[in-house]
Amino acid sequence: MRRYLDFEGLRLKDQTASAMRSARYALCEKLFASQPPPMNGVLATWSAEALEPLLALNWYDIPPAPTALQRRKLARRVVRSTLEADADCLAPNEHALLERVLALGGTAVLTGAEDFDAALALRNRLWCDLGGLDGRPAVRLDPALEDSIRKAMGRFEHLRVRLKIFTFDAMIHAMLYAAGFMDDQLPRERFCVDVLDAKPDDPAANRLARNFVEAAYDCVIYANCRLLLHEALALPESLVERLATRGADVPPMTHAQMLGCMNELLPEERGAIHTLKHTLQYALRPDIPVDEAAEDLKLLTKQGVGFEQLQQVAKDMLCVMPTPAIEFALRGLIDHTPRWL
Repeated sequence: MRRYLDFEGLRLKDQTASAMRSARYALCEKLFASQPPPMNGVLATWSAEALEPLLALNWYDIPPAPTALQRRKLARRVVRSTLEADADCLAPNEHALLERVLALGGTAVLTGAEDFDAALALRNRLWCDLGGLDGRPAVRLDPALEDSIRKAMGRFEHLRVRLKIFTFDAMIHAMLYAAGFMDDQLPRERFCVDVLDAKPDDPAANRLARNFVEAAYDCVIYANCRLLLHEALALPESLVERLATRGADVPPMTHAQMLGCMNELLPEERGAIHTLKHTLQYALRPDIPVDEAAEDLKLLTKQGVGFEQLQQVAKDMLCVMPTPAIEFALRGLIDHTPRWL
């Protein structure tokens, strides 16, 4: 989803991947947990004034109409006419949330930042509404679309496209792990060709590709370009400006490195991460999982954070005094982690 929180100026420990995820879900709870239950979809229940900003996001090509009622009817018609293609091209987190919603009878509680991003994307598709349910944020699918969506997701063609999306998504995540960010033009073109078997200039395919990349990845609009981001990249504008000044290319990768990027663990990073996890195993505060702590520290290192800053972030995670072994593990992490800078 397009970044809706700004992490500029925050303490470094609040710019870790886990902290940013927590901040996104905290916003979800603040906005929706205490609200009335979600209604029967935005097209059926929202006022024209509330609905128009969603239509203006241009996730659909909805023509203008002389009245608000006619525009609402046109939107409903357009949504139904492209529903199968849109269901095929859902982002992975949207697809997972939608399956849960269907299994639970049309309404599901949002349990984390990924659910929140998926729910916002589904609302941008005009498929659902958000609200509160028993003091927790929740999403509700438009009942008028439920049967059609079930049928669309039960087609063989749907399975065929989803398998292609699985491969495509793994490649994009690998590239984001290698570089930190990328312009969305190439992913959109490859989505049209590799997933949809269409030409990149096909308007219908390009709409599906644009919606997919915006729903599937963190993105920002910078210098009139849409940039896709690794979710841990806290200050994308700063990184882009520094790379523009210095110039940068993603170096050629071996098969093992590409596979490592897909799994977010390069071969050269494994030893340092293993040592770090072993060192932190019994030193962390009880509420911090060791895998999460190691991942946060590694991803800060990829953004160019130095030893003293990394040491301070690690110190805030500990329930014991820092030890020479922990300092040794942090230095090893810095020495063996390829940077995005």
